[in-house]
This record gives sequence, structure tokens and C-alpha cells, in this order.
Amino acid sequence: MGISYTQPVAIFYLRQIHETHAALNRTTLPATDGFWNSYYPPNGWNCRCTVQEVLPGRFDRSNSAEAQTKADKATTQLDKNGKNKLAMFRYNPGKQGVIFPPGHPYYAQHCGSKLNVSGNIVLTQIVLANEREKCEWQKELKDEKYVNYNAKDTKKWAKTNLRKTLFQHTDLGQIKLTGGSIEEFSNQPFYAPGLKRIVLENLQSFLNNAEYKGTRETRKGFITHSHILEIEVDNTKSWLVVRENKIGEKVLYSISDKEAILIGLKKESR
Repeated sequence: MGISYTQPVAIFYLRQIHETHAALNRTTLPATDGFWNSYYPPNGWNCRCTVQEVLPGRFDRSNSAEAQTKADKATTQLDKNGKNKLAMFRYNPGKQGVIFPPGHPYYAQHCGSKLNVSGNIVLTQIVLANEREKCEWQKELKDEKYVNYNAKDTKKWAKTNLRKTLFQHTDLGQIKLTGGSIEEFSNQPFYAPGLKRIVLENLQSFLNNAEYKGTRETRKGFITHSHILEIEVDNTKSWLVVRENKIGEKVLYSISDKEAILIGLKKESR
């Protein structure tokens, strides 16, 4: 399908030599392509890369899957435990309306749980005070923005902003949202309904850090399997349910705060 002049096209520009990002230079894709949900600088890449809107046809359109692979490589740096330290920067700050991605050190990491620190007593007091201030600030912002969100608000927002968006997960590959799945996700009982809105607004970031826990057969009409991904929402473990149908399509179906959802899962190599 060709790109019409009414459809905005964006191009990734490398303004300063940065070896790991060079492969992304002049990546050209429609602004609606899922690539931009995770790879839209500046977002902590420590470079001067930028994105510019261009007229369709001025540059050859890039292959979205190939661009995704290159971008994954450019934002991968494993620590001593094998965890990718740069995965949290795979997000779109403007579209998701956040300055820093979930899991960034600027956010408090121990709200509602015990923080263990040792060493100099003055330094310890500073660390504890700083963490408390972060928790209080985050709670104020969260309460102000999300406390009044209900299923209807979340549903309306998601159908307007996410229904045609494609997401990626390392193990499951492409994941999409449908009108039906948005309905189910929004109506699903959850310990803090407003937090479901946070998950949807930052879905790609959560998927980047989501751990694949396993699958179970779900023989229900066209559905064959349910896959479970573990995420952390507000420092609390929660689980995303992704359903797979007979033709291999994967759709985000619901969210759960019940650990019992892990019972009976089979861990498969994806």
C-alpha cells in the first residue's frame, strides 16, 4: 500500500556520529508505525539523534521489522546479570506523556516496601529522605491524574489512541489491541483501576521489561492459547494476559493482580 500525502512520514536523523545509532540514520516510516512507540529520540540515548517529518516519497520507506531489529541492537547493553540496562529507554516520551520511562532511577523504587541501606549514617539519612520525598511526589501526581479514571475513561482513551497500534515483546513478537480486548482489559477487576490507564499509556515500556512466565491452552472459539507476562505496576507484581488465535495473532486481553494466574502454566520456548 502506498503512502498518501495526507499520511505524515517521519525520518530518523543522526546529527552527531554515534556508532551504535548509525544503523538507524534515515530510517523512514509512517508516523503511525509502531516503531516510533519505542524508538523516538531524544529519550536518554545520550546523543543528538532526532526525528523530522518529511513529505512522502522524498525518501524510500524503510522496512519496519528491520528497523525494529536495528533499534533493539542500538538500545541493548547487558549488565553483569544479563539484564538490558537500556531497555527502559524504549518508549515515546511525547506520545506517552511522561518525561522518564517506568523504572527510571529518578522514580522512587521502594514505595510501600522496606528500603535497606547501609554505611555512613548521614548518607543513609539522605538516601531515606530522598526516597520518601520521591514516593510522596509520585503519590500526589498519581492521585491527581489517575484517581478519578474509571473503566469508561480508560476504554474511551484506549480506543481513540491505541486500537491501530502494534506493540512488540521479545518472546511473543507482535501484539495488538482490538476493540473487544480494550473492553475486556478496561472492565477487568484490578486492585487500583486507575493504574490500568498507566499501563495502557506506557504499554510498550511495560512490554519491554515484561517477563514471559508461560502459557496454557485456551480452547475458546478461535482462541488457542493464553500467554502470561509479568510486570511491575506501582512496585507491585501484576500479570498481562495475551491471547493467541489459530492463525498466530496475539492480542492483549486483560490484566490481573492475582498470583494464582500462574498456576498450571507451561514454559515454552518462543
